[in-house]
Amino acid sequence: MSQSYCHRQSADAELLMYHSEALNCARCIMTTTDLYDSDVLLDQAHQAQVKRQYSVAAKFYDQALKKREKALGDDPSVAQILDELGRVYMQGGNYTESERLFTNALAMAEKCLYPGHALLSPILQNLSELHIKQEKYAEAEPFAARALEINEKTLSGEHRTNLLSILRLGMIQRKLGKQADAEKTLTKALKHIDSPLGPLEEFKYELAMLFQEQGKNTESEKAYKESIDGFEYRGNLPRLAECLTSYAGYLKSNNRAKEAEELLSRAKTARDLSQDWHHSPDIFPSTLLRA
Repeated sequence: MSQSYCHRQSADAELLMYHSEALNCARCIMTTTDLYDSDVLLDQAHQAQVKRQYSVAAKFYDQALKKREKALGDDPSVAQILDELGRVYMQGGNYTESERLFTNALAMAEKCLYPGHALLSPILQNLSELHIKQEKYAEAEPFAARALEINEKTLSGEHRTNLLSILRLGMIQRKLGKQADAEKTLTKALKHIDSPLGPLEEFKYELAMLFQEQGKNTESEKAYKESIDGFEYRGNLPRLAECLTSYAGYLKSNNRAKEAEELLSRAKTARDLSQDWHHSPDIFPSTLLRA
């Protein structure tokens, strides 16, 4: 083999390697650009979502999704965007599209992660919330139960996400008539709530309605009063109005119409005052520091 041929072959190999490295570098640049663009679009989507501009937010999320999918393919971060886009559609009332996106997000997350990974929990919770909004409690229950199982293993008992999961599952069980399960679910959370930091009144309110359905009048009335005190203490006027109205219904059913009317008057006042409500709609505002 001639020396010139060997030199030419070596030069060709080096040129091929150079082109390959250049191509890989170009791909890396494109990927980095797509990821950066995706992050910018996500930030715009979040801002629009906060302003309740759901159609605008959906457009930005969709663009961010395409950029992220192009850069990474199937990836947990892509599943998260699918989940966030599904939540926007749920907030906008498009439940069919929302369910499709949540289902796709869950399938991708399960493909990329192990079954008990913490990133699965938000998707499962959104699926349960979607079915709750449609009063499909039987469909909501397995998603809520699985989310709680993951949260109990990955979060502390007093973490707000864990508490929300417990409350959601307890409410679903109550709606399904699983009263014993609902009581067990709700009461086990109470040991983690150190009022005034914890959202004790939310659990007391749910237990009040559960006890009422069970015919436990003494327990129900006690829980109603404690929950009302809690909502008043925190100044949570929307929830106070709801709780007062529910308690009034309880009193009416027990032939205590005069007391019920007084509570309905208080509920109306709270509801009127809450028209200019500027606080977070989160039902657990006091536990935000624990998130």
